[in-house]
Amino acid sequence: MTLSGLTATSTSTCTTTIGSVTMSLAIAGSRVVVPTAPNSAIPFPGGGRIVVNEQSPAPKADSGLTVRAVHIMVPGVSGQLVDIAVGTATSAAHNCR
Repeated sequence: MTLSGLTATSTSTCTTTIGSVTMSLAIAGSRVVVPTAPNSAIPFPGGGRIVVNEQSPAPKADSGLTVRAVHIMVPGVSGQLVDIAVGTATSAAHNCR
């Protein structure tokens, strides 16, 4: 797997959160079209997956967002053998109420 030009962006206000990811991705030498929708999964042959633009609420914020550009998960014999996140951005807004 080859990643290049990776950027994760997260912006939060009291009323809106926006996250995005840009990158180029190749798997086994073949270029992959990177989905733009949040939490898009690309399966690996034989198990495992890459989640692109993984988004979740930022903890302890009135409004906030954590964006992981790439989250790679490959199962092993006894649970997760590989669990790697690359390119993370978090934004948060506080005192919104």
